[in-house]
Amino acid sequence: MKLSDSLLLIEELEKCASSHEVGDAFASIIAPHGFTMVSCGGSRDMPSGRVWEFFFITWPPEWLLEYQNNDYVRHDIVPAMARLTATPFTWRELLRDRQQTPKQAEFHNRIRELGVVDGYAVPIHHPGGDVGLCVSTATHPI
Repeated sequence: MKLSDSLLLIEELEKCASSHEVGDAFASIIAPHGFTMVSCGGSRDMPSGRVWEFFFITWPPEWLLEYQNNDYVRHDIVPAMARLTATPFTWRELLRDRQQTPKQAEFHNRIRELGVVDGYAVPIHHPGGDVGLCVSTATHPI
């Protein structure tokens, strides 16, 4: 991708009326570069525990349902790392540098089965401890 590609996104963002439209616009701009899906969400501590919500997500609905039904967020190393750093990172970097639990390995193997090779994650830290996370998944190493 080139910096000039971001101008296309800026033009598209001006037309967006919802966060879901922002996600669709972003996904369409980065898709030609091998990024198949995007998601952006946030988490906050609640009395019942940490709660994650998506602002936009372009995953197929059945994948999102599988992720939620299997509570994969508890085993997905990407949101866990996002809480610890403000520096963007790739999925492959995390997997290369860390020992996985059996549940993490099971989750990451499932993601590979779905065609995801890598992902680029951008953590966003808010005052008060809330955390945002934008992730673009790729069919190629980043």
